[in-house]
Amino acid sequence: MSHGIGVKCRADVSESGEHSSTQATAEDEQIPNTNNDAEEIRYVYILNRVLPADVRVLAWCPVDPKFSARFSCTSRTYKYFFPRGDLNVSHMREAAQALVGEHDFRNLCKMDVANGVVTYRRRITAVDLTETDRKTDSTETEASYDICELTITGQAFLWHQIRCIVAILFLIGQGRENPRIVLELLDVERHPRKPQYTMAAEFPLVLFDCAYNNDDIEWCRDADSDVDTVRCMQSVWTQHSVRAAMLSRMLTELGICPQRQTDVLVPGSHPRTYKPLFERDLCESLEDRIGHYAKKQKLASSDKTDRTSAAAVDGLDKV
Repeated sequence: MSHGIGVKCRADVSESGEHSSTQATAEDEQIPNTNNDAEEIRYVYILNRVLPADVRVLAWCPVDPKFSARFSCTSRTYKYFFPRGDLNVSHMREAAQALVGEHDFRNLCKMDVANGVVTYRRRITAVDLTETDRKTDSTETEASYDICELTITGQAFLWHQIRCIVAILFLIGQGRENPRIVLELLDVERHPRKPQYTMAAEFPLVLFDCAYNNDDIEWCRDADSDVDTVRCMQSVWTQHSVRAAMLSRMLTELGICPQRQTDVLVPGSHPRTYKPLFERDLCESLEDRIGHYAKKQKLASSDKTDRTSAAAVDGLDKV
């Protein structure tokens, strides 16, 4: 999102300096006329013609050169979609509320000390967990295929923070951990080292919305492109929904099956005997990681100095 897209317009000029009147090529015909200074280029239209079907541009906005799509963002909203399976959604919802507020999330992310991230306090402003397709008259087996939607909003997030949070919520929903485990993991005084666990899969995760100061942003939309975007998204939805319906019918014909739809969302092996989080091996503490990289950087700096000194001595020897 932080990369700008430049669009250049070219006019064919003859040797005499006059604009040539040669016939436009097929490529030229695809680009809207921009000779009129009052008419802006249709960026949305042009970009959507070359983007894949599952990536759409909705609007564009002229901004100040100092504006940053990443650092000017005032809040971000992530969504994570998953089937209900055999999860206890009410327990997951209860545990998720403990995330709201400002906390140290070092136990609920992948620490990135190597890139200079040494502060892990972040503020989450809202968490919501809903079952989007729940039908009141569905059987337990049918309900296990209902899709749940986890929505988390905050100003900034850490590396893999959402995927780590979802992994812990899955353990709670499966009844393997108590909902209070979230509060325990947020208590870095008692638990300064993160227990080892596998993150949730990345494909159900969506950066759903980014908010900016209204004084900085004034979106320009293209009505015709909006219609095309809806048509394109409906086409993608139809393809996936039909395939899902086919699989659902096949599963129905197979009869009662174990409700393990969420297993694929936590990669790796699934041991028969579950080991509680705080009985597992622990990762390095934040302080140990900082010390490790500081020492590594110092050694690298020392090695560079030694090589420079050796090169200088070699130069003197040659003289």
